[in-house]
Amino acid sequence: MAEARPQKAALDARVLLPIALLIATVTYLWAALGIRSPYQDVGVGPSFFPIVVVCAMVPALLWVLVDGIRAARSGVAGERHSPADPAKIVGLTGLYVALFVPLGYVAATLLYVLGLFLVFDPGTRSPLRRVAMALAITASGYALFRLAFGVRLPTFLGLDLPL
Repeated sequence: MAEARPQKAALDARVLLPIALLIATVTYLWAALGIRSPYQDVGVGPSFFPIVVVCAMVPALLWVLVDGIRAARSGVAGERHSPADPAKIVGLTGLYVALFVPLGYVAATLLYVLGLFLVFDPGTRSPLRRVAMALAITASGYALFRLAFGVRLPTFLGLDLPL
């Protein structure tokens, strides 16, 4: 039986994906810094939220990158995913975008998160736990956008719900 050799860290998906996401995040920040408000107010500008997202993403991605390098160098095998998983994610994201306005933020986001769990965590957690986690993620996003930042989010079938 052939012995498994540790994969080179530079070629490991646990390293390449965080690097690609870091590049995308920095590009997003660069574009966000160029957003100018047509108003001369002194309040929070249109680039505020993108900057907050980048400030959260960069440390998280650096953590994932360092962890991926350590795991790849130690020879720990990464999780196996189907080559179709990226296509599933693109399809789910397209469906989310298409359903976001007609179903509203809550329903579309809940379905999207549950779909992501099915792709990334097939069968390792109970369905009840998945639903609870999806509800928590959806509620956290709602609290951040609607309550903290005052962003008007689409509602189910355009109904104006008192939230």
